[in-house]
Amino acid sequence: MEEEHKEVLPFRFKVSGNIIKKFGEESITNKNVAVLEIIKNSYDAGASRVEIFFKHEDIPEYASIEISDDGDGMTSSDLDNKWMNIATPNKQKQLINKKSNRPVVGEKGIGRLSSESLGKGSIITTYPKGETKGYEIKFVWDKYQEKDVLVGEIINEGSSFLKPKSKHGTKISINKLKNNWNDQNSQKELLKDIYLLNPPNKSLKDFKINPKFHQYVKDFKKIRKSFFLNAAYSLKTRLTKGNILKYEFCTINNKKKNGVIPLEKSLSC
Repeated sequence: MEEEHKEVLPFRFKVSGNIIKKFGEESITNKNVAVLEIIKNSYDAGASRVEIFFKHEDIPEYASIEISDDGDGMTSSDLDNKWMNIATPNKQKQLINKKSNRPVVGEKGIGRLSSESLGKGSIITTYPKGETKGYEIKFVWDKYQEKDVLVGEIINEGSSFLKPKSKHGTKISINKLKNNWNDQNSQKELLKDIYLLNPPNKSLKDFKINPKFHQYVKDFKKIRKSFFLNAAYSLKTRLTKGNILKYEFCTINNKKKNGVIPLEKSLSC
């Protein structure tokens, strides 16, 4: 009898504005990782060059980071359906960028909120490839921390502008920085991590990161390829489709051992 008098009621989840901080500052392990995630986004966008500028890092209230690339940029639809859609599984579905033929390296959309973990405000300016319009969005991240505010209630100021059809890429400017970058060690540690994205023993011919740091940081030495020739041991592995991993183990005296390791499940390369 009770079933006959039931009224169907719609209940919907409400997403607190604090989720931006949860996915941004609180989910990213450190400031270097945040910068690297933005660089990975540039790589995934088909960029051949990324430039990183620190501006006024010695004056906290004016300090900013600017990361720009020459990638494909984003259309209005890309911004609306991908960049502004926090939980979109776009990168999980797309393993290879069809335009650049590169494996997708960014993780779960973290790069979109990395700027929140770095500063209190950011501006994204993007120039979609082959289009005559570009777009800009300004974010004031403190708005999402206001009491009882929901994500969908916050309006981020955006605009469109005319641009040359040949211009393409994206620039992210981050201001009111949360960390102090005005010391030698901070920028050197970041530079070390950036070099790890571009392995010293195998440079990426079609992707270059140009960090424009202070003069004292420019003297930081990269690992030379010759360094690896002095390794006591080396291990080379080869992954192919199937469930076999091939390897070659080699000592400094050039003694080699080859073998295979069966895997529990087949690889998708």
